[in-house]
Amino acid sequence: MDAREDQRDDTDPYTTHPNPSRVVMFLLCLAMVIGGFYLMAVSFDTESPWIFTGGLLLSGAAFGIPMRESRA
Repeated sequence: MDAREDQRDDTDPYTTHPNPSRVVMFLLCLAMVIGGFYLMAVSFDTESPWIFTGGLLLSGAAFGIPMRESRA
């Protein structure tokens, strides 16, 4: 048994590569969090409660999407 066969049988989640869709989901949610924080920061300059609310909802959705996907 060589090292290549050991790698194929390894099911440890810390040593295997993640599914590509999970990587895309992470990048999308990261962009949503950063975008939401940006909107909240802009809302202080424009004094707009609607922009702040949008940023808050966008950041909250970025945390909610992965939680919903992990149940599937």
